[in-house]
Amino acid sequence: MRELAAGRQETLTLPLDAFAGMIIAGDRRLRRPRLELVVTDRANNVVRRSGRVAFRIVERPLLDYRVTLNHDFEMYSKAGNRAVARLVNRLITGLARGTIKSRRELRRQYVHGSAAIRRQYDAIDGDDAVEAIYEALYVPLKRKGYDPDSILDY
Repeated sequence: MRELAAGRQETLTLPLDAFAGMIIAGDRRLRRPRLELVVTDRANNVVRRSGRVAFRIVERPLLDYRVTLNHDFEMYSKAGNRAVARLVNRLITGLARGTIKSRRELRRQYVHGSAAIRRQYDAIDGDDAVEAIYEALYVPLKRKGYDPDSILDY
């Protein structure tokens, strides 16, 4: 709750955790939420106003979403994490450069890449690893118009 003098303006900050920020960055429709403001004066007169506000998000190039080779994908080994990082980076690079042009091609590359990793590291099927891959690919997939749930079987 904040008190303001008559005629004063105030900027409100909306605290977001990393996951909520990722969702908003990935889905343009969520960038104009409806907010309701409730104002009470000293005589306890209540006024409600609602409207849409726009979040301005500076979109980074897709290639900026590539991960480092030592990114932790919960694979329980450095080599497993590197293998998943290479797969994630290959998908992001393909999306950014236009070499992956369809949902079918994207899905095929993900399935074949994860199967190759699975032959050596079964941790790729663990909930933590799947979630880490999902988080790394969510924004690039959404920005290119793909549904991450259908691509990654999440």
